[in-house]
Amino acid sequence: MGRQAWKKGAFLTVSLLSAAFFGRLERISRTVYLGETEEQELVRKTETEKEPPETAVETIIETETEETEKQTEVKKETGRIRVLIRSDDFAELSHEELRILCKEKGLLLEKGEEKPLEKEEELFFSAEASLKTGESVMLTGKDGEGCFSVLGLKRGYEDPVFEGSLTILRRKEGFLLINELPLESYIRKVIPSEMPSSYPLEALKAQAVCARTYAVKQMENHRMEEDIPADVDDSVSYQVYNSQPENDRSRQAAEETKGLVMAKDGELVDALYYSTSCGLRLDQDLSLEPVFAAFLSVKHEGDYEKDEPWYRWNVYFPVERLAELAAENGYGEIGTVTELIPEKRESSGCLSALTIRGSAGNAEVDGEYAIRKFLNPSGLQVNLKNGKAAPELGMLPSAFFYLVPSYEEEKLLGYELIGGGYGHGRGLSQNGARGMAEKGKTFLEILKYYYGEIELHDALDTGDQSFIKKDQ
Repeated sequence: MGRQAWKKGAFLTVSLLSAAFFGRLERISRTVYLGETEEQELVRKTETEKEPPETAVETIIETETEETEKQTEVKKETGRIRVLIRSDDFAELSHEELRILCKEKGLLLEKGEEKPLEKEEELFFSAEASLKTGESVMLTGKDGEGCFSVLGLKRGYEDPVFEGSLTILRRKEGFLLINELPLESYIRKVIPSEMPSSYPLEALKAQAVCARTYAVKQMENHRMEEDIPADVDDSVSYQVYNSQPENDRSRQAAEETKGLVMAKDGELVDALYYSTSCGLRLDQDLSLEPVFAAFLSVKHEGDYEKDEPWYRWNVYFPVERLAELAAENGYGEIGTVTELIPEKRESSGCLSALTIRGSAGNAEVDGEYAIRKFLNPSGLQVNLKNGKAAPELGMLPSAFFYLVPSYEEEKLLGYELIGGGYGHGRGLSQNGARGMAEKGKTFLEILKYYYGEIELHDALDTGDQSFIKKDQ
């Protein structure tokens, strides 16, 4: 918990940026005499606190000018999330220019004034003719939530539509675009962007609970970069948002799990998820190399993903390519590769430490992600379980693999990687959830299979908990 009191006689400019990110504030911008006020409680929790958020929160928003930066605290209503909308194909945090179409009548808030926006009115923001560095404007609905299309933004569908409010903030590197909207509206657009809508409803409901739990935890911890006033961005760095339009099935999945988040021992679950597992066993220790290799060498009939293309894969790395990768990834000139040593596996079987021995030196690669980036199979053929070659990849499909060396007269030629799964391997397997749902499992059974004995809590206090049993 934290507290903050404004000093007696303080003056504060209530900036347009503050109003932009928090549509609950009055739509004004003026200098306000604050005087002496009561200290206001912050209820945005840290990771060590126990309960989900239940009341309004205060958070620090940083505004910029070319000369100075100011900080002010404003109250944030629970149940709303701020999403940084990245540039084309999620490449950059900022945009060089923006074209925004009003889908309904709305308002533009700028320098303390409200300007009405007509339906189908188009706005253009460019470096030459728009805001100065540090300035911002907000677009919002005339009678509530707004509806705007960002024209030309490259996503999974043309001219994606955003509900709520949009704030355009000028930075030196370009325009930041922040979409603030109700949490449940956000979830409806995450579901089809992260999981195909053709998947069974119970799988989509499990995805909804995972996405909501992840989002609420982000909102609690405010984990984006300090100078970016948003809870998440819309890319795979957090979870993909609005790359596909919401539909009847995503709306149904969100509605039937409205407000529900996962908790364990009084804390929100770290609700990670990924594409496909190689055969998850929460109760099995696969940290020993021979145990993991034996496990991955066979097809387990009980595995829900056993028929998925990514369930098993293999790729061959010549020693020359391994030496190139070591240099490209900053591990130095190690000479001719003489051995790869898997140093450490997690209990799940995921490789978390790898040693590269070379004729001119050794290198250590630590962490699942670093190992997958190092063993980039670009230009090599990754063979899938269905006999087809995988599309071009920027990193190894997963760190669930074991090594088979290839020799010619005792000279090491390379390594075949025998692997399985696609993704980091922590939390829910989306294709596993599909398989479970197809076999009649409920979303709660799916979640417990992947996260253990979790409990469901209503993060939004909707009051509708009739189907959540105490003996769950």
